[in-house]
Amino acid sequence: MQPGRIGLVGAILVKDGKLLLGRRSASKKNYPGVWDIIGGHVEPGEHNARALARELEEELGITPMRVWPTGEFDVGETHTLFVYLVDAWSGEPAIRNDEHSELGWFTPGEAAELNELASPHYRDIFATLRI
Repeated sequence: MQPGRIGLVGAILVKDGKLLLGRRSASKKNYPGVWDIIGGHVEPGEHNARALARELEEELGITPMRVWPTGEFDVGETHTLFVYLVDAWSGEPAIRNDEHSELGWFTPGEAAELNELASPHYRDIFATLRI
């Protein structure tokens, strides 16, 4: 990551040929009401893997068991998002805070066709998934 940029992590959870997305709560300042992968900010000094595990615990109540780097891209002028595929975890994903108003399982094709995605980059990532 370039110096001075802020790190973000996001997880694409996959199970039975589908991926999990969360619809961001309408009250959120950033990307309200759109479908997004699950994740958040990397705290100063925190490793991406730890940040991802923390975010998944806070938002879904799960612990990732198997994580694969999937891609990265810049978000605006200041942030870089690191995307990971998670295909094994402990716990059952459920909304645990006010970050998301609903969760949905989609095939990669269905997810790519959603009009309300937090990032257009997701379509490219979904198209390359082999799940």
